[in-house]
Amino acid sequence: MKYLYIIVMFFLSVFIITSCESVNQSKNSYTDIDSLWLPFENALDINNASFLVKNSLDSIVCTDCMIGVDFDNEKFESKYIFNTQLTKVRHLHSLHDIEFSTYLLGDSIIRVLYNIKAKESPEGNYGLIFTLIKINDKYLLKSMIVQ
Repeated sequence: MKYLYIIVMFFLSVFIITSCESVNQSKNSYTDIDSLWLPFENALDINNASFLVKNSLDSIVCTDCMIGVDFDNEKFESKYIFNTQLTKVRHLHSLHDIEFSTYLLGDSIIRVLYNIKAKESPEGNYGLIFTLIKINDKYLLKSMIVQ
């Protein structure tokens, strides 16, 4: 009986380990469009303002970021927003472990959608949407919207 218990526990352990590996493998299977977004996600997470300024439009639309005294203002100089308000743009401590979806609109716009679970939200979640726009064969960050 003791040996049967050990064998069952062994196979259960192997099953759990292989299940975890398959989850990690699927998380690492990114599309080509995802790979265009990942450097931006990384720069947001490590507070790399210089990368973000260099790879963004001169002005960034940040809807519902609640920056400054005038909350109605949604367009900000990229140097200002990334050097002083980066946590409000990112909106969370980290985006790294949150699943996202990317959508190519036409051939020049990429939308990145994070579905954030939040008890405070009326529906129990909200969307965090980033927009990249292609200019001169390079994608630049254009906006961040909380919806």
